Amino acid sequence: MLQPQRAEAASADTLDHVVSLAESTQGETLGELEKQWNPTGSWANFSADWCAWYVTYLLRNNGVAFTAKDFFVSDLWNTYVKAGRAHSLPYGAKPTVGALVFYGTGNAQSLTHVGLVVGVSKSGLPRTVEGNTGFSASHVGYYGDSTSYANSKVNTFMGPHDTVYGYAYPRYGAYDSLSSTGSTGTAIAQVTTTMSSHEVALTSSASDFWTVGSSRKDWRARVRPGSSPSIAAVSSGHETAFATNTDDLWSLGDAGSYDWEMTVAPNTSPSLTAYGSGYQIAFVGKDGTLISVGAAGTRKWGVAVRAGTSPAIAAVSGGYAIAYVTKGGDLRVVLSRDGSIKDWNRAVRSGTNPAITATPTGYEVTYVTSSGTVSTVGALGTQNWPVGVAAGSSTAVTAVTGGYVVAVRASGGTLMTSTVVFSTSGATRTTVKWGVAMMAGSSPSLAAGDGTGFTAAVRATSGNLVTATATAAGATRTVTWAAKLGAGTSPSITG
Repeated sequence: MLQPQRAEAASADTLDHVVSLAESTQGETLGELEKQWNPTGSWANFSADWCAWYVTYLLRNNGVAFTAKDFFVSDLWNTYVKAGRAHSLPYGAKPTVGALVFYGTGNAQSLTHVGLVVGVSKSGLPRTVEGNTGFSASHVGYYGDSTSYANSKVNTFMGPHDTVYGYAYPRYGAYDSLSSTGSTGTAIAQVTTTMSSHEVALTSSASDFWTVGSSRKDWRARVRPGSSPSIAAVSSGHETAFATNTDDLWSLGDAGSYDWEMTVAPNTSPSLTAYGSGYQIAFVGKDGTLISVGAAGTRKWGVAVRAGTSPAIAAVSGGYAIAYVTKGGDLRVVLSRDGSIKDWNRAVRSGTNPAITATPTGYEVTYVTSSGTVSTVGALGTQNWPVGVAAGSSTAVTAVTGGYVVAVRASGGTLMTSTVVFSTSGATRTTVKWGVAMMAGSSPSLAAGDGTGFTAAVRATSGNLVTATATAAGATRTVTWAAKLGAGTSPSITG
């Protein structure tokens, strides 16, 4: 858990720290925050609705000055009004990274809730982190009261979940959220906008199925222990596939929920890709052979897959492609458009899975070689990478403008990404060593951003979800989420 800096004055990287701190507290209750932050004085043993307490503590204890400790929403709003740094709707109010969003109707004295804006989508929707909130069947966000504030939590929201009254604009050192100008340390406004468009699916430490990113949702579904879900962006939103605790294949999401009434082989996980207006899933059946189901129909390929390994699927021109490892340990790809099977004559390290991504002219597959290094094969040619991969971990790949990105848990146990961009003068490779220690046996997942940008999702050694985002301009940022993954599982991310 990140801690407040307790700076005397806001510095150039204050916004970065405040946003990282806020995002790292997702899912925490008031009691958990007090235990971790160890507040003193009037901050300690707080026993009331705490949304204003939360944002005030975040800002005040990181050098963003206030005239008072504003524990009440209306008082906090009035502090900014007096400073000329608050605008109600529709009078010039708009979300910016670092701004405070206030909810309520009527006048300023009837405001009900406040949160921190940590990202803004291209369409102008704010992504917020808010204390003293929860979820209910009838309302996306609700606020605590005298009986529930102790059980309410920090949550993240994409887009307003209630009536927005207006926005207030703190100044973070050289960065001013009122004008969205000035230094932001590591270009956090750019990076958080990228992350706001991504969604992560994971198996929780309790083997429950969750998604986090543009929203945070417990799907009330049990995942087979040690199995990982797969997620993809589809025309209606996001769709996921996973093996239930009864070994059944399920899909859940904006494209509908479906029990496929088919068994997923032990120690394997399904893979899902957007396909047409729907999706297609690849998995290993109970007899150990490759099967695909979805918008393109059900197909039993009749090919045996190495025990304990999982396939990877991507939509390509004219159909879809599935990469898998044969019983003999060789890399192969099946194509739905003609039923062909491509034998790449490449040996795959035992216990690892291939990854596949669509490219403008076909597909690219990445895998761990039998000697423990990274290799890619496909329409963009073969690349042999002098990078060692940690035992028990697989690679990830996603296409970006002009090339692709590969992510690995390197032999030292930390996240490493390499971006390859092709031009008429050849291939250019950019490698980033993120310094994020990954859980043994876990694997990264990748989603493309703008241009050559991307976000990787990993399970850290703490068990928490960590995302690492790089923009096309070269800005990078990592975020630790208050979401712990189950043993033997890895996250899946999509744009």
